[in-house]
Amino acid sequence: MANTFTQLYIHIIFSTKGREKIFPKNHKDEIQKYITGIIQKRDHKLIVINNMPDHIHIFIGLNPGKAISDLVRDIKQNSTKFIKKNRMLIGNFAWQEGYGAFSYSHSQINEVVKYIQGVEYCKFALMVYLYLIQQYRLIFLIIKCFIPPLNNQEEHHRKKTFKEEYLEFLEKFGIEYDIRYVFD
Repeated sequence: MANTFTQLYIHIIFSTKGREKIFPKNHKDEIQKYITGIIQKRDHKLIVINNMPDHIHIFIGLNPGKAISDLVRDIKQNSTKFIKKNRMLIGNFAWQEGYGAFSYSHSQINEVVKYIQGVEYCKFALMVYLYLIQQYRLIFLIIKCFIPPLNNQEEHHRKKTFKEEYLEFLEKFGIEYDIRYVFD
């Protein structure tokens, strides 16, 4: 083949160290924009990002020439430095050592976006994501809604802890694990 074509959608999840609910809510947008910059600088395409006080969800179009582990390492290291440098938190901030990365098909994009945004009811026109493959790179086109999404992640996590949610992902994707080594 003359060209390489890929379609790789990855949902990345990781927690604050010890699953402490310390992620600075008042700086959420600023930190998410910073992380978006890291993802784009590494030649991946951000689809959606959202976080709760103790963990973060990042859904990307993966550049196959780059390792997920390198991206997660860069996000964790640089966002930690950014949070500390800008004094966004009283006390110490750190991410957990590990992470989860789960792949999805193109037909599942809308459901994953709704899950990460916390949208349980489709009361607005959902973002439409189109991917065009053109000579080794993904071109990302976003058509934004004019009505902001409802964020029901907080409601979701009143019913289910991050630990329960994460273990469900491992089960759903058939990943074998030893509970002693899942969380730090």
